[in-house]
Amino acid sequence: MVDTFRKGKRAYTHWDKKSEQVTVTPRKKQPPQENSLDVDIPPELVSGKSANQFIVHHSADEFVVDCGFLPPSPSKLKMSARLIMSPSAAKKLAVLLAKALDDSERRRR
Repeated sequence: MVDTFRKGKRAYTHWDKKSEQVTVTPRKKQPPQENSLDVDIPPELVSGKSANQFIVHHSADEFVVDCGFLPPSPSKLKMSARLIMSPSAAKKLAVLLAKALDDSERRRR
């Protein structure tokens, strides 16, 4: 029989007398529930496009990121996408990219 109860910041789990294990663990904070969002990706975007060159233009009201692909034997830069976003969206994108890069570096080690 397992008896679990909470007291303050800790969760206590007591096992029956046949088991000698008693576990004391700190209560973990539950991450905030994010709103679920259904994403509809059109078929022409599913395969994606490669980009290895980026040109950023900005003003006080918007950021424009032109994404392009420059092949190994450069002949001409082919633009593949243009992202237009508000400064707050650009900042959010920068934070998400930095976090993804950190996670990627941790996995490599």
